[in-house]
Amino acid sequence: IWKYMVPVFCYLLREIFSFVEEKWDKWVINHAKQLSKELKRRIKLKMKIYFEFFNYYFNLYYIAFIKKFYGTCLDGNCHSELGNQLIIIIICDLVTLIISIFIPALFNFKQRKDLQAKIKDEDYEENYSNKYKYYTRRKFEYSDMKSYYIKAILYFGYIIQFGASAPMCFILVLFAIILNRIILGISLKNIYFAQTFEESIGIYKLKKWIKIISFIGIISNLCCIF
Repeated sequence: IWKYMVPVFCYLLREIFSFVEEKWDKWVINHAKQLSKELKRRIKLKMKIYFEFFNYYFNLYYIAFIKKFYGTCLDGNCHSELGNQLIIIIICDLVTLIISIFIPALFNFKQRKDLQAKIKDEDYEENYSNKYKYYTRRKFEYSDMKSYYIKAILYFGYIIQFGASAPMCFILVLFAIILNRIILGISLKNIYFAQTFEESIGIYKLKKWIKIISFIGIISNLCCIF
């Protein structure tokens, strides 16, 4: 059973570390009062990328390049264990993404019912929809887009670095990115304020990281194959 439980445990650790890192970033940046707002954003972006790169890939690099020297790979086959680990981590992510679509939908339904009871009056039929949207929308933050692009690049890193060990992951990651797009679309639908940023926060800012991951991927996949 550990063949399946260890990757699940690694996935849970990854999510816990990501959550802690996000809180730590906010605390550090909020206490650096002497820095400009833009410099804070750049520092936070770099801190997140460095940490998440380690957080997402360390266990896979360990299996691919280090564990074989200890002779502790599953069934003596590190290549098979690497593929198994990668597939299960991505499946866990897919399940989490699906849950993150349905749970908010259920909460949204309950919130709608509660709000319906509060604002029901003579002009309920005419104004209910507008009132509901007003009370349930949220602010669109810089971190929303930043987190989305970083996650997309890290998923790209999964398959571009370790895809040779589990070709099925190409399809699984495609599904994960599509689900991420759906979730982002749902989020954008419910915003009330989108900040105008001084510079693009698109994937272009992270282009060098795509190049770095791609270069590492050539080496790591060749090692997996040979």
